[in-house]
Amino acid sequence: GGITSILNSVAPLFTTMVGIALFGLALKGRQVIGVLIGLFGTVVLIAAGMENNTDQNYWYAFFIIFSALGYAFNINIIKKYLSHLSPLAVTTASFGVAFFPALIILIYSGVFRQFAGNGAMYEAVWYVMALAFLGTALANILFNKLIKLSSPVFAASVTYLIPLVAVLWGFLDGENISILQLLGGIIILFGVWLVNRKKLVWQK
Repeated sequence: GGITSILNSVAPLFTTMVGIALFGLALKGRQVIGVLIGLFGTVVLIAAGMENNTDQNYWYAFFIIFSALGYAFNINIIKKYLSHLSPLAVTTASFGVAFFPALIILIYSGVFRQFAGNGAMYEAVWYVMALAFLGTALANILFNKLIKLSSPVFAASVTYLIPLVAVLWGFLDGENISILQLLGGIIILFGVWLVNRKKLVWQK
């Protein structure tokens, strides 16, 4: 939902932090402030969600944060060590590694048994294939191309667009979004904007 997407927007912040700590990325003082502001906004967002929707377990929000941290490592590794490879090669390798574990999970999930006498399942497969091609494979190729052409933090900034779209869909779907949650989202976006205001330079 909308809250999930806003939390996902901390990916540029984590990309910056991981880049500085492990990949020799230089950072200005203003960008340090931006990182801290963005993380503060994340805390505000989670706290507001806990207060307004007490029947939900918002501790699961940390899984989203860990996912954003994974994005940070992914982007920095691709930029520093795999820039000489084509975006198609990087995407193919990443999905190739995940294919067999995903296939094993799929088999043991029992999903294939659902196809027996269920025509809707066959129709659903086409939608899944369309999403897999357009929303995952093609999107990853373009994203890896963006990483190759720009800085890691700039590439991670595509997550800025996710909250704007997802919050709208969440609102249309009846998701409760409070003023405090929106404020937390604005703080996050301001933080990531501040981080990216100055160009980051790779240290030799």
